[in-house]
Amino acid sequence: MGQVFISYSRKDSDFVDRLVRDLGQTGVEVWIDRTGIGGGDKWRANIVQAISACDGFLVVLSPQSIASDGVSKEVSLAEKHSRHIIPLRYQPCELPPSLEYQLAELNWIDFADGYEPSFNAIVKALGTGNPIAPSSRPAETPVPAPFPTTPGPPPQSLAQILLGRWQIQFGTPIGGILGQLTIDLMPNGSFVGQLMTPMGISQVSGGWLLNPMTELVLQGQQTNGFQAGPYMTMVRFTQVTPSLLTGLSSAGEQTVWQKIA
Repeated sequence: MGQVFISYSRKDSDFVDRLVRDLGQTGVEVWIDRTGIGGGDKWRANIVQAISACDGFLVVLSPQSIASDGVSKEVSLAEKHSRHIIPLRYQPCELPPSLEYQLAELNWIDFADGYEPSFNAIVKALGTGNPIAPSSRPAETPVPAPFPTTPGPPPQSLAQILLGRWQIQFGTPIGGILGQLTIDLMPNGSFVGQLMTPMGISQVSGGWLLNPMTELVLQGQQTNGFQAGPYMTMVRFTQVTPSLLTGLSSAGEQTVWQKIA
């Protein structure tokens, strides 16, 4: 199974963040949209490209998501491109006619049956291998720092290289710049940083780890001084040197890391 797209309402981010973290432990590469990384036509084009290229499409259903025009459009695109659509009922809700028509013939996974059996049903439906026992932490509980470790030793050479302060520039595959992040990755598994995008400046903090796929996972909180929200990104590195890294994020962004301390 290649990349999996998750369609959801940002009001359900706590649940989705937990789902992304647990899927990452099975080796699944997840694409989700995030705020604060640029907008407009380029961002919409990235979503269209991600849906058309994905191997699996998970739609998280809740009272919040069924009211979202964005979720409805994403499901329509997935159907148009004949993607493998798996509806996940996160919370009880009554589908509007448009979604009911699109999802009527599909097998649903209902989280009313409990998180662990429902998660393992997703793994089975995606064909990613053996189910795992997902995190027992409730979805509403913030992720603490240091970040919990995954089974098995991380790649030590990359883990050591990552320690320190980095200036990260991220942009589109064709060279457009979306923003810049200055971040400190600390030995205890925590991170702090400042994110600058066309939307403004915000502070990020939380925990980091290297998963078994040699991807860096950053997960925590983002705040601009007025409001706070979840922050998560995954980066698969394509070039590694002690002072310069390049990689591709789970959102399809090209990233260039330059060590500054």
